[in-house]
Amino acid sequence: MAFCLNRLTKTLKEELKYSKSINKPIIIIYDKKRGKRVKFGDNINVKEIFIDFHNTDKALHQIAEFLKNVSGRARTTESSLGVALIGIGLGLLALHVLSNNK
Repeated sequence: MAFCLNRLTKTLKEELKYSKSINKPIIIIYDKKRGKRVKFGDNINVKEIFIDFHNTDKALHQIAEFLKNVSGRARTTESSLGVALIGIGLGLLALHVLSNNK
């Protein structure tokens, strides 16, 4: 999972390329207003999500659906725990972003 809220850093690009090369599922969360996309083509192991910090539920549902689709390799409990942890992280990130916008 990667958060790309502004520009892509060299390190992030390298890590994403490596994850893709070993065929790991990748979730990239962009800021809906200013995130810059990484171009992966039609890779089914990559899910790009543009988040609206006023509605993190939509992003969380998209993440859960993606993890459910790739969870053939993982147990459902692990997938559910991952979604719960991601939800907590998204909530904290939304609080940070929205408090800085005031």
